[in-house]
Amino acid sequence: MSNDASPFLPLSPATLHILLALAGEEMHGYGIMQEVARQSEGRYKLGPGTLYDNLQRMLDQGLVQEVTRRAANRGSNDDPRRAITG
Repeated sequence: MSNDASPFLPLSPATLHILLALAGEEMHGYGIMQEVARQSEGRYKLGPGTLYDNLQRMLDQGLVQEVTRRAANRGSNDDPRRAITG
């Protein structure tokens, strides 16, 4: 794998904030929006359209990936919620 980040630069503010939010843990879309607002002390807020358009582009580029988790209280059934990890 190449360490050349130049194809992804410059990062848009939304992409940068999303990656920073996902740096600590995987989370769902609403959690990403809340974490971006928290980290920026409310100065930057992502709306759902901006978030999901950027997440789709980032998924296509391989910057993030979608993960499916199993809920502990559901036994062997898959949790239908999806999370994103950076």
